[in-house]
Amino acid sequence: MEISKDANGTIVLKGNLAVAEIEATHTRLEAMLDESNQTIEVDLKEVAEIDTAGLQLLYSFKKTIEETGVFHIRDASTAVKEALTLSGFDNYFRG
Repeated sequence: MEISKDANGTIVLKGNLAVAEIEATHTRLEAMLDESNQTIEVDLKEVAEIDTAGLQLLYSFKKTIEETGVFHIRDASTAVKEALTLSGFDNYFRG
């Protein structure tokens, strides 16, 4: 999983958001929270694969951020959109 920030401060994820990558991805995202403002935007358009562990990470990340700020998915790949819809999380991440 490749994680970076674009010129606008959006967190950009590229690669697979799956169980094999979750621990390292979680650690890197937590570090980015410490240096981010109250509004977090995440770009998932280049996430090729996402599994249940990836969905759980996104859920946890959103829940943590929204204790004090705002979480928003700017864009999502077809794989992410399908996983969100099939899991029923699509409405949770819209609101």
